Amino acid sequence: MDSMDARWLRWSLTAIALLLAVIAIELSALIGPVQSRAVAQIPDTALQRKHLLEAQEQTNATLDRILQHLRTQTVKVQVVSTDKDPKKTAGPPVAPGK
Repeated sequence: MDSMDARWLRWSLTAIALLLAVIAIELSALIGPVQSRAVAQIPDTALQRKHLLEAQEQTNATLDRILQHLRTQTVKVQVVSTDKDPKKTAGPPVAPGK
């Protein structure tokens, strides 16, 4: 009876090891080379910085044009509503320095 249990245990462990080997081979085939995947995910920080600087320069140019217009041109303003609406009170005023 002991030899039968030992054979069954040995056969079960061999089957488990074989299944684990099949799983390991499938995972290695599905994942592919790790190094090339890591390289593909590295962002181009120089290009990102260039885009940010271009956007900032465009924003600065727009603000310069607005500022120049406000300094040199007449601006017509029409007030649509005022802050004196009693339904929209914000709360008590805060003393300066707090």
